[in-house]
Amino acid sequence: LSERFLGIFGRFRTLRLDIHALGSDAKEKIAAALSEAFPGEGAPALGKSEGPWLDIIVNQDRVALVDVLSFLMRAFSFSDIKVEEIEMAEVIRKVYEGALR
Repeated sequence: LSERFLGIFGRFRTLRLDIHALGSDAKEKIAAALSEAFPGEGAPALGKSEGPWLDIIVNQDRVALVDVLSFLMRAFSFSDIKVEEIEMAEVIRKVYEGALR
């Protein structure tokens, strides 16, 4: 089960973007740009938004983290960017959505 678990969840990363300087419609612009640049299932998805931070969830089985990061850095000017492991809340949500079936 642990190998299967890592296979499902171990390849997800979260990009945390400081979008405070991009204006009030930054989330919408970023979402539109991502869906255009990375269409289809498994595309990077918007996660939570907290304060100046916007999370982008990247499934590295579908698209390379470096490709998403490179695209975003060319398209937008962020004050700060962090790369994090997927949060436990996301893992639990995916389990309830049936990812381990």
